[in-house]
Amino acid sequence: MFNFFKKIFGSRLFKLFGSTVLMYLAFRKVDLTTLADLLLKVPWWFWVAMLAYQIVLVIIGAYRWSLLLFDKPGVDEVKNFTRASMLGSFYGLLFPTMVASDLLKWLSILKKYPEITKTKLLSSVFLDRVVGFTIFIFSAFLASLVALMTGVAIPWFLVWIFGGLFLGVLVFYFLVFKINLEKIFDRFPWLKKGGDIVELIKNENKSRIYRALGVSLVTELMWVMQVYFISEIFGAGFSLLSVLVVVPVVSMVLLLPISIGGIGARDSMYLVFFGNLGYEPAKILAVSAFSGI
Repeated sequence: MFNFFKKIFGSRLFKLFGSTVLMYLAFRKVDLTTLADLLLKVPWWFWVAMLAYQIVLVIIGAYRWSLLLFDKPGVDEVKNFTRASMLGSFYGLLFPTMVASDLLKWLSILKKYPEITKTKLLSSVFLDRVVGFTIFIFSAFLASLVALMTGVAIPWFLVWIFGGLFLGVLVFYFLVFKINLEKIFDRFPWLKKGGDIVELIKNENKSRIYRALGVSLVTELMWVMQVYFISEIFGAGFSLLSVLVVVPVVSMVLLLPISIGGIGARDSMYLVFFGNLGYEPAKILAVSAFSGI
């Protein structure tokens, strides 16, 4: 039964249906001609600036990944990891799962650095995701708390969900670094894979993980701030506080398999959250559409 529902909710057809319905619900409330006019009036230099901004984010993300493999990654390391990350991201659009894009990233790095073992590389990829998810959860939980204190209308249950996930992340780190889980996993053969993962994390230099967390925090802030810049170019007038509160919450919800690349889902949630703060619907959707591009 579980596999049945997993196939349904994980299918592209379900996500396409979700995106279509959510796009209809969001865009039926605005004049599409007005929306298109807003997008066409965006100056060329802003498109170039946002493209450069995205490239900087990729470079910082690659630096974070390289931190988990090198004590002091140099320019060449960052360049090679950036190239591998971009390659993985591009092919990730073509393949149905992230495994294929990860494989291409691994192969690219292994060719450049044959001295890095596959186990070490697997460890770095897993840790990079754990570090990114840690800051992602922290940002969403903090944003939901600020939303409650400042009157930004969000579903109350999201605070509990984000809080529970953040607590789970803290418990994960505590168990890995403070409890000898290997002995427990060794008793149960079916938990051997979990034991291997714990061992991989424990073998890492903690200072590298702390530095990677710091880099991830900067990346998360930059990722959120781009929405503020986009709102300024459209004259939407989003306050900095509203962006810092709403965007992490929306980004966290977009992890649910309800749409393709957030299309429709992002638009609907932006319209609800920013709309409740009194911002103009057409400009809200213009910001959302540009962010999706």
